[in-house]
Amino acid sequence: MPGDMSGQDAAVSAATYRTVFEGAPQPILIVQRELLRVLRANDSAAQLYGYPAAELADIPLAALWPEADAAFLRIRGPQLQRHRHRDGREIEARVDARELALPANGVYALYVAEVSEERFSAPLLEAQVRLLERVARGCPLAAVLDALLREVQALWPGVQMAVLVNEDDGSAERHGALLRRDARSLPIHSSASKTLGTLAIDHEEGAAPQPHEARVCDMALQLAAVAIEADRARRALIESEARLWAFMDHSFALISIKDRHRRYLIVNRRFEQSTGIPAIVARGRTDAHLFPRALAQAYSAHDEEVLRTLKGIEFEEEIRQRDGMHTYLAAKFPLVHPGGEAYGIGAIVFDMTERKLGGPAVEAAREDERARISRELHDELGQMLTSLGMGHTLLARAVRERLPEGEWIARDIDALHATVAGMLDAVRRIAMELRPEILELFGVVGAVQWLVAEFSRRSAIRCRVAMPEAPPALSAQHSLLIFRIVQEALSNVAHHSGATEVEVALRLDGSHCELSIDDNGRGMPHDGPVSLGLLGMRERAAAARGSVDVMQSPSGGTRITVRIPME
Repeated sequence: MPGDMSGQDAAVSAATYRTVFEGAPQPILIVQRELLRVLRANDSAAQLYGYPAAELADIPLAALWPEADAAFLRIRGPQLQRHRHRDGREIEARVDARELALPANGVYALYVAEVSEERFSAPLLEAQVRLLERVARGCPLAAVLDALLREVQALWPGVQMAVLVNEDDGSAERHGALLRRDARSLPIHSSASKTLGTLAIDHEEGAAPQPHEARVCDMALQLAAVAIEADRARRALIESEARLWAFMDHSFALISIKDRHRRYLIVNRRFEQSTGIPAIVARGRTDAHLFPRALAQAYSAHDEEVLRTLKGIEFEEEIRQRDGMHTYLAAKFPLVHPGGEAYGIGAIVFDMTERKLGGPAVEAAREDERARISRELHDELGQMLTSLGMGHTLLARAVRERLPEGEWIARDIDALHATVAGMLDAVRRIAMELRPEILELFGVVGAVQWLVAEFSRRSAIRCRVAMPEAPPALSAQHSLLIFRIVQEALSNVAHHSGATEVEVALRLDGSHCELSIDDNGRGMPHDGPVSLGLLGMRERAAAARGSVDVMQSPSGGTRITVRIPME
């Protein structure tokens, strides 16, 4: 993205630094003008002066250049100077001093060229530049390595070279001539010291490489490593992008990525199908170019929040499309550099329309099934228990009248009768909860009050109910929704909270009805799984375009707040 450096860019920059400075065939010294000391030197400088590179760091410049003068560093253009080798011999060198654009002033790079090797250094550097350009253009590895071998043969006449590249399956792919078995082999190492392959060299038997020939060999090793690593990185990127697009284009969600200026970079196939906007049109454009003004402003506000807070957000929105109103559940999140700066925005959007439309139908089917079970409990099992209770009463009376010891037997029968009566009460209560006819008789206020009273009687948990003075004008569907949510919330309190007190409140808030259930229990765990009961409440509320929020109550327990529209 313009103005930003990704991790891949940083890696390329580091590789370029290693190639241009540390691996440069021309000796380079980094010096401090005021102190006249060497701060750093590359390997070529170490070879020229006869020092290990580590020893050149922080050495007085006068040790290499007896006539070192700070004034010379300000002279533009190369100048001939006499330098000194570690063994004391003089080196005639042409030095070009250039000040570096660094926060610390007075730091110079000295480009040193031994006059005797000038005719060789220039072609070596030009060859290096040509090969790096091929790598930068993304040329195939085989073409880069073939060009490398041609450049080497031009700089080192008579030599034969081949590059063997290690493959993942353990084999090696050869580039170049087939050499003798006794050819010299040098390992090609990556920046992480991993062996990438082998450089094989075959030159005149018994002759040791001259210094300039050794420099050619070093260049070949370094550039072969750069080319192989760049090729592997390019192939890994292609494979990674293929996996990413396979995932994105087969996803049911609309997926998009924008840069920090809110221009689309990537959109998947589902985005194209749902919006009717081809990817080639979306790329490089903002929402203002692609969507109606109101919708674009809403999208822009969400993007602004994500970039400002560096946090993901989730929201639900309704959008009118050619086939009608659609409901979407969206998640937007920042794409952040390791340093913490956002460089883009990701978005995943699900079309919830079918689920929304199917929700009321599913809930209606559930209520019908509850009504059927309630009727069977009331009409069949209830009548059977009633008949059984009446039989117990008649049997107990007959026993008392006709048997001398009948009083004891009658007491056992009375105990059975009490059990049957309890079963009959339970059946009636379950039938009422399955099909709350009380809603039709007394409305949502009376039904909730009855439900809370029954809960308090069975659980021995103290309950308070706060209801509006005027009954809310809710539809039968919304009244049933509130009844079911209170039912589920009280069940959660009884089974999980350990509470001793519960307060249920119903309030009218403009165009919304707000229901809250507070308990003084142990509260909900922050890292635990979401209960099925809470998921059920959220599904019921979502079907009515409402919401469910769960938070800690003032007493330290749990507060569940449900908001649904009055319409």
